[in-house]
This record gives sequence, structure tokens and C-alpha cells, in this order.
Amino acid sequence: MAGWRIVRGMVGICGSGLLMVACVEARTPAQPRFVQSQTALAQPTQVADRRPSQGPLVAPAVTVAAPVPDEKPLILQILPWGTAVAQVGHRRDAEAMPEGPMALAVAPSGQIAVLDQVNSRVLLLAPTGQPLEKTQIIPLSRPTFQDIAFDPTGHLFALDRLHTPEVVGLSPGAQWSVPIAGEDLTEPAAVTGLFPAQDGVWLELTHSSLRWLAGAGGMVPQHVRRLPARPSADGQHLISIAVVAANQVAVSVLNANGDRLFTRKITMRQAILGVREWGIDPQGRAIIVVATALEQGDRSVDEHLTAVVLGADGSGDRRVELPIPQGPEEHFRPVRLAASGALYGLQARAQGVAVWRVQP
Repeated sequence: MAGWRIVRGMVGICGSGLLMVACVEARTPAQPRFVQSQTALAQPTQVADRRPSQGPLVAPAVTVAAPVPDEKPLILQILPWGTAVAQVGHRRDAEAMPEGPMALAVAPSGQIAVLDQVNSRVLLLAPTGQPLEKTQIIPLSRPTFQDIAFDPTGHLFALDRLHTPEVVGLSPGAQWSVPIAGEDLTEPAAVTGLFPAQDGVWLELTHSSLRWLAGAGGMVPQHVRRLPARPSADGQHLISIAVVAANQVAVSVLNANGDRLFTRKITMRQAILGVREWGIDPQGRAIIVVATALEQGDRSVDEHLTAVVLGADGSGDRRVELPIPQGPEEHFRPVRLAASGALYGLQARAQGVAVWRVQP
């Protein structure tokens, strides 16, 4: 992942359907500074969940062969409940939702990491889903981490946003920690995602803007930098989402120069429970994962998890049904869009957790 470029002229859709613009200033990592107007990109509602670059801030555009879509998700592995090496922890509490693995992440190599926070560890799987023969467990200091993510070099980081708010590096060469602190970070619970990148670690706040937390080696920056939306892995695009109606989500995509490529409203068949993941794949397609259900009084029935794929110009509307959880286990980020463009996810089952993959 290239270092993310701060751009100007960000455009999104607010709840009323009006265009909103955010102006930001481009600077190199040596001058970490951000200037933004009071008007920001659309704030999503009902939504689930660096090291200094030696090259250009935005990676050169390359032509990538379009992937062959899968007809249905592939189950890579089923991890039983338990404490053994190839198992994941399961906690039941009479006063809280049952808890299983909170999140998963996918490395540039395709290696899969499952956050088994109940057992205070991260379980590493091969790209095929098989547990690795060596170094397949990374211990954690406590069971309160909620998110994990790889940076472009394959270093793994973990986020604790509630117990001891901090980001911790877990890989050799990146074993440092940075507290989540600052005048604008007084509510760590507002952190909704961990995004390591080429120029350090960024935090997503309230499913919308990103805030630079630390640079190379855990260096705490002297100046605050922000992005008003999620960037693509190559830094070529930004994408924002907003639920604008009970069954409708708006998607806005801009290029690295701040030019709006398209804004598109997506209508689902059922009420939207949340948007579980969104991003841009290597072909420039926007991929949004939406959880929906029929609402019957205070109950939700006939739940669906659907990946919606839009073309690089906003055209098309390919939809892929994804595995829905079969239990009530709590998750933080159970679906991830990998740098390859494939979607990976966790599906809680009665006997354990399934790890799945699909090429939408």
C-alpha cells in the first residue's frame, strides 16, 4: 500500500441527499499537516464497523487483470470452539452477547489472521485456510483487543479501544505500542477500525474519517493528519458510504486528485442492518457489503449479507450472497476486503467459526 495522499475537493452524500464537500491540503509525510473545512463527507448512519514512503505519495496506476468471479463463497476452514492450537475461544455471559473471534485480517501474501481475543491470541492461517506449521499463534497481553490489520509490508497490528486504548505492533521489527490519545481522541470507543499503511497507522473514526495515529516505528506525530474517507490500497481512490434511507445506501468514489468519479445510491430489498465492509479493489470497482433483514416488530428475520459490486464508473450492480452468522456471537470487523480484491469473512456456527473467501 502506498502512502496515502491527502487530496482536496472531497464530495459525498449527506442524509438528505445533498452533496457535501471537504477541502484538504496535500503535503508530503515530512510535512504532516491537514487543513479541512467544517463541512465533511457524508456521515454514515446505522453502519456496523506509516512508514515514510520512499516513492510517490500515490502509486502509479497499473493495469490489473479482472478476477474471475466466484459463484459462491468458499469455506477455507472451520475452527472449532476451544483452546487448542487450531481452535478459537467462545465466551458466554448472561449479561452480554456471546463472544467469539472479533475480527480477521489478510496479509499481502494472502496469509489470514484471526483475532481469537477470548484466548488472548491471534491465530495465523495459510492462504488456503490451513493452520501454519510454524509461528501459527501470536500471544496477546489481554483479551480486550477488537481489531487487527496488516500493513503493506506484512506487519500485523492490534487495536484495543476500550480497556487500555492503544495500538500494538505484533510482528518482529514492529513491536511497539502507541496510546490512543489526543484532544480529538477523548472517546476511544469512537474508533471503528485500524488501518496500517505505508506511512504509519491510521484510525477510522465513526465509520467515516481517518486520523493518523503514528508514523514509522511508532513515532507520535506532532501534527494531526486526516483523511475524510477510506482510501484504496494503492492510494488511487477514496470511498465514502452513508445509509440514506431504510433500505438505501449512497456510495461516493473520488480519484486521488479529488475529482468525483461517481455517486450512486444502492437500493436493497430489505431494511439495512448495517454496512459491514466497503472499499475499492485493484480494478477500481467499489465493493460494499450490506447486512439486511425483514423487520417484524422488534425482531429481524430472513437476514442476508450481500456484496454489491459497482464498476469503476459506478455502472453495474453485481450482487453476491455471503454466509450469514448462524449464532448471536458479537463481532467487530468480521468481513474484510483484501488487497487482492477478494472478500474474507467469519461465520459463527454452533460448533465453531467458519473462515470463508469469495471473489466478487
